[in-house]
Amino acid sequence: MPVKMPKTARLLVLAAAFGCSAYRTSRLPDEPAHAMENSQTREGLAAAAQFLGTREVAERYVGRGLHASGYFAVLVALENRGDNAFQIERRNFTLVLEAGERFKPVSPRDVLRDMETPTAPLGALLLAPLVFPPILAHLHAQEYNFELAQGLQKNSFPRFLRLEAGDPPFNRLLFFRETKDRRPPAEFESAVLEFVAEVEGSAPADAAPAAGDRRRRFPALRRWCASCFPP
Repeated sequence: MPVKMPKTARLLVLAAAFGCSAYRTSRLPDEPAHAMENSQTREGLAAAAQFLGTREVAERYVGRGLHASGYFAVLVALENRGDNAFQIERRNFTLVLEAGERFKPVSPRDVLRDMETPTAPLGALLLAPLVFPPILAHLHAQEYNFELAQGLQKNSFPRFLRLEAGDPPFNRLLFFRETKDRRPPAEFESAVLEFVAEVEGSAPADAAPAAGDRRRRFPALRRWCASCFPP
């Protein structure tokens, strides 16, 4: 004999069918820079980088659709193992391919804008023939976009970073906009990541500091190959 399902139960079944937020990522690797492959240390600042080459690896740490949205990511690991303080800006990173093509980091906001799940205006959904499923899908997309924004904010390299002596290792993601469709991963095997750091606490021997100014752009860190990405 057919059993009539209570209204509450029907709503729960519909909710289960649409599911909850599907945003699931893994924690970024927390291995300190000095222990990573191809690590380099200059003036007490250890640095390493890892290219998140395949779609599966990128989605594991960023979320679905990074490559489809036209971006790729690089994990940057920094560690202050000296006595000075270092200041690093995101804009001062440059990814250089062996062929000479250069990439500058993009803002995580740009990545978020292009990776977000589209949502229709809620007013339009209320006019849909079946009101509940479209509204539930709308809420699902909103929740996914919110968690995506949180994940990008947590894992992205900030616009400005200061590393003091004794600070814990710092691992974050840089994002770059792809310029070619289906670029073979082999093109990144010999890439280098360059960046400029400023150091406080000492100055180059040939630089006379201005009165009251202890911040100096450190020439030894110019065009620093933080890592040759492993194949």
